[in-house]
Amino acid sequence: MDLSDISPPSEEVQRATAHALASRITASLAKSVRVDGIPIEVSLSIGIALIDPRVTATPQAMQQSDIAMYRAKRHKHSRIAIFDVADQCSELETYQLYLDLMAAVRKQQLQVEFQPIVDGNNNILAVEALARWHHLNRGMIPPEEFLDLAQKHRQLGVLWEAILRCSLSDFAALRQGIPGLCLAVNLYPTQLSDQHLLQLLDEQLASHDIEPQALTNEITERAVLEATLVMRNNLSGLRQRGVRISLDDFGTGYSSLTLLSELRPDEIKIDRSFVDVMDKDPYVQGIVVLIISLARNLGISLVAEGVERSETLKILAQLGVEKFQGYLFSRPRPWQEIEPVIHPLPASPQAPA
Repeated sequence: MDLSDISPPSEEVQRATAHALASRITASLAKSVRVDGIPIEVSLSIGIALIDPRVTATPQAMQQSDIAMYRAKRHKHSRIAIFDVADQCSELETYQLYLDLMAAVRKQQLQVEFQPIVDGNNNILAVEALARWHHLNRGMIPPEEFLDLAQKHRQLGVLWEAILRCSLSDFAALRQGIPGLCLAVNLYPTQLSDQHLLQLLDEQLASHDIEPQALTNEITERAVLEATLVMRNNLSGLRQRGVRISLDDFGTGYSSLTLLSELRPDEIKIDRSFVDVMDKDPYVQGIVVLIISLARNLGISLVAEGVERSETLKILAQLGVEKFQGYLFSRPRPWQEIEPVIHPLPASPQAPA
């Protein structure tokens, strides 16, 4: 929008003029659109950046308008936002980190580490793939930070595909030395709702010569609180292929029993928040006993995650848990450092997985 002829040429008047145009655009889409007789409500988010072309380069202008657009999307009422450098310096930095993440995806710079899942004799049964990103200037970026970035900018599908490709490639190399090994990968809500999920998974598994039966998709309760038809079809397709379904962080959501009935997972992972304190809190231990009994009665496999102390391991084994994951056995490692038999560590490192 050319504002060079606006009079008076003040920033306040320019902002008001741009906002008025944006308001007219949003108003024009206020009425629902009918598609095949079904009314579709359309919402529009508009980001505005006031640019002096003599001092602002095009990429910078695009960044500023994009940041304003994402701010508009977060508003519950006004869906229009104007970029303000004074207020959004931190958002510029965050946006640059997002651009760096997408560059890392394109250049295949993401890495994957594996954390073993072991049986009572410390034999490795499976590994969980955990994404890692080493930023050239900022060092290691926590997974939750770059996953949130991708989610915010609607690129979680692109990121997950890159993580899956890297996970399967390294796993294919790892299982040559450990036959029969299985792989667990996290499946996020965005992917579970993607109608192309099964096709992508088929292609990637075939490309790396990995049978679907070797794969477990870990899903959190929050991922399927509102199961859509696409979600149900994807879950059904995964089962038909022999992919195992694991319900991660069990007990931390809001509808665990409902999910058990609808999802019918092959496996439940007892959340670390229970495991970590169960030897000190009888009430929490009672909850763990209840989960174990429930899983046993339903024929569901159990994994205790976040096992960091030998005392906890002893109690879990006595209660009947047969599979374990945590820093007591191994921290996440590159595939080259994974061994068929894991020896419990003498100490208990207090570091997040």
